[in-house]
Amino acid sequence: MKDIVLEAQKRELSTKGAVKEMRRQGRVPGVIYGDKGSPLSLSIDEKTLMKIFQAGGRNALITLKLPTESHPVLVKEIQRNAISRSIIHVDFHRVSLKQKIEASVPVHVKGEAPGVKLGGGVLEHLVREVRVRCLPTEIPQSLDADVSSLQIGQAIRAKELHLPKASNCSAIWKT
Repeated sequence: MKDIVLEAQKRELSTKGAVKEMRRQGRVPGVIYGDKGSPLSLSIDEKTLMKIFQAGGRNALITLKLPTESHPVLVKEIQRNAISRSIIHVDFHRVSLKQKIEASVPVHVKGEAPGVKLGGGVLEHLVREVRVRCLPTEIPQSLDADVSSLQIGQAIRAKELHLPKASNCSAIWKT
């Protein structure tokens, strides 16, 4: 995946009025924390943030560029307006590029099961995401579950999902 760079500014005022004004100007308040660094309040351009989320997915490694420093980060939480669904706040988590972390990766169903098409069965997609442990640079955007050979009564187990071969990712199975 290509490098994703997001420019941000430090936010000095965190009052209700200052945050409302920032949102009117098309900026989103945020915070960065973790990895032995002190938390920082940020201000990010909303349109740039939306483009990054659409292009990179929710597990994209982002280089958050501040005027004096930059940090590799992952998006920890996105808060949205309940009605308009616009982003109202973003939490970023600093990560070390040398330590493995855990992340939830979405599972996408690929193909059409003959048991559904010809046999009249129903495909139940029970597991929507899988936890993986790997370096932040190797987190897959999604995992594919190929159902093109499933007959009625057959299943794909989570342990049968294929992780990227080039990475050192391992799936975390809960028992």
